[in-house]
Amino acid sequence: MSGKKQAIVAAVIRYFTTLLFSLLMGCCPMAAVAQDARAETQTFSAGQVQKILQFGPWPPDMPTDVSNRVSGNATAAAFGRQLFFDARLSPSGRVSCSTCHRPERGWTDNRPRSVGLAASA
Repeated sequence: MSGKKQAIVAAVIRYFTTLLFSLLMGCCPMAAVAQDARAETQTFSAGQVQKILQFGPWPPDMPTDVSNRVSGNATAAAFGRQLFFDARLSPSGRVSCSTCHRPERGWTDNRPRSVGLAASA
């Protein structure tokens, strides 16, 4: 097993162990994860790694949507990404879907009420 794959498995185990411990202890899980991120990397034996990988694959495969004929198609996803961020498709040519549906804001505009396309243009 490659060192990179073993490091990913170790990080996943640390994360879920810390999360479980935090939940059981009633602590803030994100603070515990931040503390755990500073901890040293644990090394696993080959047998331990094989047992861990039985719960994989890491990362898990994305399920496909049976109602979408291009679900799971990387080319279609790349095309959709281009359309989503392309402002040329709007009536003014200055507003894309991502103007309001911001990825870094959980695909929202962080407003209690939408202002609509007219206010964005």
